[in-house]
Amino acid sequence: MGFFYTGQDRTALLVIMKESLQQFLPVRRLTLPCPPYQSTQVVGYGFHHKGQLLLPGCLLMLTVGLLWKIAPSWSSTEKERLGEVISPTSAYFWLMSITLSGLMAVTFRVVFGWWYFIRYGLADVMFVWLASVIAGVLVYLALHWIELQRTPNEKDGPVVVLRKLGWQCEGLELDRYTIKDDASGECVFRIKKPREGANSIWVSPSIKIGLSGLDDDLAEQIRTEMRSDGKPSVLATLLKKAPKHASWNTRPIEGPKIQPRERLIEAGRDTIAQET
Repeated sequence: MGFFYTGQDRTALLVIMKESLQQFLPVRRLTLPCPPYQSTQVVGYGFHHKGQLLLPGCLLMLTVGLLWKIAPSWSSTEKERLGEVISPTSAYFWLMSITLSGLMAVTFRVVFGWWYFIRYGLADVMFVWLASVIAGVLVYLALHWIELQRTPNEKDGPVVVLRKLGWQCEGLELDRYTIKDDASGECVFRIKKPREGANSIWVSPSIKIGLSGLDDDLAEQIRTEMRSDGKPSVLATLLKKAPKHASWNTRPIEGPKIQPRERLIEAGRDTIAQET
């Protein structure tokens, strides 16, 4: 962006520079005619502003917040948890913004060889802006994908639920409950840890695993991984080789459900996978 002035009109130049700074518009190149009517010369100016240092992290967090608000698929538990972090009034927001801005500054330095907050022009601001927004979209998509790997669904089968328990860093030994007014005497298992004070809980019936007809080595591996110290993700991988050998116990419910907490009575802990 160029500003032209006569050699004697230095006051006008100062006014232009002041207005540019007030509007956070960088003045990078000024074309100055040299009096009296000689050839022009170009003088470079670089301005910096402290807000540029925090701009990338704030834009990234605000982009995640915008997508979080308009996305219809977040579970209520995850949406509330994420909302506490991405709200601009939260201390976590500024902690993440400052940290991300620092990381992005180092990344720009390593990749492009320049510190974007020391000397910059309008094109630099636009580049950092767009890069930060794109990074925010990618971060949101990553968080959304992780949410899908962790959150149960009523259509999930036993193998899928075991895999999601692995994503939650849960074991096979889970809290179990009986359901009020249920005469079957069977228990349901908590398959997603609720937030403190939540009014509902994701539960499922036990998983029945039949080992008859399987290869002896595979059957022994599955039996070993079904113990209380077994890993759900490993068991899920093994059961993918024999998906028909794992099914839901149809009592007291037929699959994963969200149940009101007041309908559930604590019944200790047990392993969700049981050999039949």
